[in-house]
Amino acid sequence: MNKLLICLGVMMLSVCISNSQKMYDLDTDESLLNWKSDYVFKIAGHHGFVKFNDGKLITINGNITGGHFTIDMTTIENIDGGYNEGLVSHLKNEDFFDIYKYPTAYIEFTNVVYNKSINEHLIDAMLTIKDVSKPVKFTAKADGTDNTMTARFKIDRSRWQINYNHDLKDSTISEAVEFNVYLKFK
Repeated sequence: MNKLLICLGVMMLSVCISNSQKMYDLDTDESLLNWKSDYVFKIAGHHGFVKFNDGKLITINGNITGGHFTIDMTTIENIDGGYNEGLVSHLKNEDFFDIYKYPTAYIEFTNVVYNKSINEHLIDAMLTIKDVSKPVKFTAKADGTDNTMTARFKIDRSRWQINYNHDLKDSTISEAVEFNVYLKFK
């Protein structure tokens, strides 16, 4: 009889926990990942965007606890006004992202800590580009009224093997790539 009561208690607890968990689908038409990269001496640089394939934000009792997002690397665009077609082709080929072999990138939140006093989330995540997964850490702001989240962070592109296959030219490009992320949820 005690085992039956324990089993029923566990089942009821699982139902309560699962009822408090919600998943929000990413609105891929409204969400965007903006990128920016400079030359080493910041004389000039390039910026553009990449779109998302899909994504989900996970909450428990209204608190963000996780998320996972698929980035469509085939949509990478350059919008700074110069060298668009040639640069985009160059970014897509094996010199940089090799999108024909690696058409998607992924980011998955592994830990989220909310700082209520400044309405900011500290997020630990795994970022996978070109089948290389590395941890990243950044802050994000969520707006529950608009169902949006924004974040800004930088990565060292060489950690993900995003290198121009020419030593001299690679050394003129900054290893830092900045991301400004706007996520809208349905």
